[in-house]
Amino acid sequence: MNSMMTLELYRHQGCWVFTDDTHGLKHEALVLGASEMVDRLYAAVYEDYTRDPVLATFSAESFPGAFRADLDGPDPEGGHWYTLAGQKAWLCGSLLSYFPEAPEQLYVRITDIY
Repeated sequence: MNSMMTLELYRHQGCWVFTDDTHGLKHEALVLGASEMVDRLYAAVYEDYTRDPVLATFSAESFPGAFRADLDGPDPEGGHWYTLAGQKAWLCGSLLSYFPEAPEQLYVRITDIY
């Protein structure tokens, strides 16, 4: 079963963040390479990638238009590291709000909200 989730990402204090009231997350920041990865994924599809907000659709299973990030492993301080096209990004423990454990592959598509 392919379970896809979507979050609205918006810029806040210089990086991409999201709010998900269902999981009690407010202005959850994408840091340590994750904001830059969002920019890179958006730029791979759109000429003008300065839009805000955007949609991030993600799943542990492949789906059309998604880029694949591979799990490098857990960080000793918490969270998990992923690599996509040679770029590393850290995802905090909030990842486990969406998956029972960090998936080996994380498929992500960033799209224009409008």
